[in-house]
Formats: sequence, C-alpha cells, structure tokens
Amino acid sequence: MSQPKIDRRVMRTRQSIRNALIELMLEKPYEKITIQEIIDRANVGRATFYNHYRDKDDLLLRGVAEFARQEEEDSVQEAHDQTPKTVAPQTLETAGMFRHSHQNRRIHKVLLKRNRENIIQEEISAILYAQVEERLEQLKIAKSDLPVPLPILAHFISGGLWSLINWWHENDFPYTPEQMDAFFQQIAMPGTFRLLGKNGNEPKAD
Repeated sequence: MSQPKIDRRVMRTRQSIRNALIELMLEKPYEKITIQEIIDRANVGRATFYNHYRDKDDLLLRGVAEFARQEEEDSVQEAHDQTPKTVAPQTLETAGMFRHSHQNRRIHKVLLKRNRENIIQEEISAILYAQVEERLEQLKIAKSDLPVPLPILAHFISGGLWSLINWWHENDFPYTPEQMDAFFQQIAMPGTFRLLGKNGNEPKAD
C-alpha cells in the first residue's frame, strides 16, 4: 500500500526535528535528552513539535521506521532498475539497503551505538523482520508447509543481515556496499531458495 503524500513543509519540519535528535544522541545518552533541547536544536516551537510527535519516544521510533522504509525503497528501486522486465527477481533486494546505510552512516552511528536503549534495536529488528518475511512470502512457490517455518527463516535471515550491517559499520566499511550485498547473497540465498522450493534458481557466485 502506497504511503500518502506529505506536504514538503511538513517533511522539512520533521526532518529538522529528527536531525536534531540524531545530533543530540551523538553527543549524550538518549535518556538525558529533553524535548526543550530538541526543539532548540531544530529551531522550532514546542507546539510545532507536538503537532508532529507525541513525545521523544514517538519521534525516535517513527524516525527509525521512516529511515528503514527509505532503505527498503532504495533496495526495491535499485533491483527494479537493474532487473530486465521479463525476468522475475531471484533474491532478497538488499543492495540499496547497504548503499543507503553507507551514505547515511552518521545516522547509523546512532542506530548501531552499543549500550544504548533497547527501544531502537527492537524497532529495527521488527521492521527488518517484517520486510524479510514479506519478501520470502513473495518468493515462495510451494503451497505446502516449508521444511523450516517461514517465521523462523525470516528471523534467521533478518538477524544475520542486521548483524552483518552492524559489523560493517563497526569495522569502518572494509568492503563496498556492492561487495557486502554480494557476500550476503552468497551466504544467505542458496539454502533459502532450496527451502522455498526454488531449486535450480540459486544465484551464482561471481
């Protein structure tokens, strides 16, 4: 389902508020950040803040959700641009996700920061799991039960993908986004295709 379009002024205001929170989280623990500090940094009024967000947690969770949604859209668009219209997609679409993560590494520094509030980790994990589960459901061709239940497969893949992105950032990007995507595809997808009933369609390593 497509998201309703948002007025550009609203988008700019929300972006300013989200950026203010990100900047503050790079400077101090989340629990010590106040609404007043956020609106001062964003240069907006308190009423404007509450017109868009219920509280600080709402800002954090919705900001994470919007960021993850953009990563997914980038991956889908990139796959669409690179795949011939007559050929069905063969893999989970993660190339755009790695690229978006690298381009927005300042935001990911906040999202991947250790010893931070579980609220971010839980939200990211839930979003990523939902995206992977939906994609696996689209790829599945067998109508009968899978050898491994789909929720277990989705948790395994999404957890591995998130751990891989985390490792990549913590080690200062030793490989390009394209290489990371290729590594993930080679590790995760051959066995996944077999489980989904797609024998013979596994992606080939370069």
